[in-house]
Amino acid sequence: MGYVILFITLIVLAVYLIAIIIASLPLWGATLIVLFLTVLYMRSLKVIRLNSPKILSRLLQPNINVDRIEWRIIDSEIQSYTDPFGTIVLCITTSTGACWLAADLLRKYKYFHGGKILGQKYPPQTEILVACILTAIVVLWMLYWVKPRNILERAVRRKIRKIMQGLDAKLSGLSELAALEQGIISVSRSWGISFLVNYSKETREYIEENKADLLKNLEGLNLLLAQKIAAVKVDHQNLEKAFRHFTEILSVHERTSNEVVLSGSILLIKQMEKLYEGIQSSNIKILIERKQWADFHRILDMIQSDIDKLGDRAKRYSAGGQQTPYENTDLEMSEEQAYKVLGLSPSATNEQIKKVYWQLSHIYHPDKGLSQDDERFKLIKAAFLALKEKRKFS
Repeated sequence: MGYVILFITLIVLAVYLIAIIIASLPLWGATLIVLFLTVLYMRSLKVIRLNSPKILSRLLQPNINVDRIEWRIIDSEIQSYTDPFGTIVLCITTSTGACWLAADLLRKYKYFHGGKILGQKYPPQTEILVACILTAIVVLWMLYWVKPRNILERAVRRKIRKIMQGLDAKLSGLSELAALEQGIISVSRSWGISFLVNYSKETREYIEENKADLLKNLEGLNLLLAQKIAAVKVDHQNLEKAFRHFTEILSVHERTSNEVVLSGSILLIKQMEKLYEGIQSSNIKILIERKQWADFHRILDMIQSDIDKLGDRAKRYSAGGQQTPYENTDLEMSEEQAYKVLGLSPSATNEQIKKVYWQLSHIYHPDKGLSQDDERFKLIKAAFLALKEKRKFS
């Protein structure tokens, strides 16, 4: 008997619940319409905001591919941008408001009028409360089923792909810059030096830092590329010129070395060896790596001048079979010899003598010079002291 009563009670409650559900349909309709409108509003808002380069730059990553810039979607940023938390909160808020307004309107028109169940009367407010609870359950279930994140993400990705079709741009300057850099690398490797070229890296850094501007136009990037190409052309020309000068000096040294060896002068041979060490010195290559072109050519010119002088001395030695000038560094140097050692004319001023002495010392100093040559440095110092004593300058 108890089971029968329970069964009848459940049937009565089910019938009551069905009646409430039917009565709640207007609430459901109003609430779900507001829910979907809210989702569509948030979807449209996210898509419209993509027209802002600042926001779009957060979602795209530019990549340099040979001669063009290609854009790639950053998935992690897309997921962050389409985070559904704000959308869900807004949906729940608007749905709750819509449900309350619809229920109040239906109450005014006495749509809910109460009733009786199991002999007990219930007021319209109870019916409205149950209808609102059922509506809230339906809203939550719809949010779970609709999945606002998927709706937002699909719309955003579709919009971004459409934008990206007009973004991929070919830049002839990129391939030209890469070709020039490769030329510099080729010369550097054949020379055995480390000449740093980082123009492409600087371009990539500029692209990364100015993504928002690049999404508007490429004017700034084209200007940067023009500047970099001009700079790398200058470096390439200077490097090739320096390399030609270097190989010419090596050729002159090799040719003069044969003459010096034939002369049989041990001192001249040693000085030629010192000059070769100076040419191959790491200090010479450092000047190239630091782009100190003027100093590089000036030092090579000085070395070539010394090579030429050694060649002349070797010829005189071979012709006369006598000791070369200045081979005996213990002898007191004459004024004429001093001018020849320093490569100056007698009309040179005191300041010019000091300047040349400093330059030659910088090259041949046995401890600090670029081409360390103790014998040569002694000769230069003796010449300077001889002129200093003769001219009486400090």
